[in-house]
Amino acid sequence: MQTTGGYLHQFWHKAPMRRGQTYDLAFRVVNPDPTNDPYWLHEESLAFHEPTRFATFEVVFLGEVPAITWAFSGLTALERPGPPTRDTTLEVTARGTTAAQFRDIYGGLYCGVAWEW
Repeated sequence: MQTTGGYLHQFWHKAPMRRGQTYDLAFRVVNPDPTNDPYWLHEESLAFHEPTRFATFEVVFLGEVPAITWAFSGLTALERPGPPTRDTTLEVTARGTTAAQFRDIYGGLYCGVAWEW
């Protein structure tokens, strides 16, 4: 759902999520104004309020791929996405896909993938 200054992704399961199970949460983000603002999105992230053992973020770029992509973890809303470093830089495949894996995330801090056009 679109909110002031961004989007809010909410996931509601038909049954309670169970400890030790794996869940695939997927969504597609479409640029609302590609003609006037083609590079409007620069990150995709989530805050993990409940302890999460493993999480994988996969981003698929349709069309042009950004100049640089990187992973970030353990940042507040104001700190994210942080600067790219040699240790956090991600490769984009020939199919326009990049991914980052995270472990033991919690505390309402953000993890995700960011990019610069």
